[in-house]
Amino acid sequence: MIALAADCILLRRPNGEAEPVSTSQIAIEVVTEGETPFDEEFVKEASAAVLHYFKQEQGRDSVTLGEFAEALVG
Repeated sequence: MIALAADCILLRRPNGEAEPVSTSQIAIEVVTEGETPFDEEFVKEASAAVLHYFKQEQGRDSVTLGEFAEALVG
C-alpha cells in the first residue's frame, strides 16, 4: 500500500469506496456547497485541525464524510 501524504486522509463514501483527500480539497467542497459564513482560509485551517485530530490523536488513516463533518462543526 502506498503511504498517504501527511495532509491527506482516506475519505470513505457510503458505497464503500474510499479516496485520498487533502485539507484543501475538503475546504473547497465545504466552501462551494451552499451558503457559508466562513472564508476559504478559515475552512482550510479548521479542516487541517480535524485531519490532524484523526491522524495523530486517533491514529486513523480513514474516516467517513459524516465523521469528518461532525468533527469539523462540533
